Amino acid sequence: KAPDRNDSLLRQKVQALRYRNGQRGNYASRKHYFSEWISDNVAQGLMTDVTESCAGAVHVKKKINFMSTHPQSYTQLSASSELVEQIRKVEERLSASDMCYVPCDRIADNFQNLKAGDIIAFVTSIHGLDIQHVGMVWWPDTKTGSPRLLHASSAKGRVMISPNSIADYASKAKNCVGIKVVRL
Repeated sequence: KAPDRNDSLLRQKVQALRYRNGQRGNYASRKHYFSEWISDNVAQGLMTDVTESCAGAVHVKKKINFMSTHPQSYTQLSASSELVEQIRKVEERLSASDMCYVPCDRIADNFQNLKAGDIIAFVTSIHGLDIQHVGMVWWPDTKTGSPRLLHASSAKGRVMISPNSIADYASKAKNCVGIKVVRL
């Protein structure tokens, strides 16, 4: 049987999105932190981070170190101090950069800037972590409705569309301080 070209193309695209610089290597070569996923994919020209152009966007410094300070939570890290050290270096690089996000109380001010299919990353107040949840803008009727979130709900155990706006979702999400907006 001949190889499926679509399968090969899909693997290439997933690898470009999931691995640092599109190169698959060991566990530490994966983009585990979503802020790195965004910045690396922006650098590859695969998407645009539009957060900075949103009204009320703020820049903060945040120490990213959740994985290296909780290696027991990751099977691969608990078995390898070398991988922990590689992850720690990635975390140091991420911690050196500012994080830009739209605070929860300013999200609704930016509804007009959102487009169906935009990726919404929920920035967290959890120490050492950058993003706590991700979904996509679902906006079936831009004239009468507000943008909602298409996401995989761990609480509901399925992919769903939020019943309320993205602003409402963010304001009710525990530990959420705001959102990043990324466009393919």
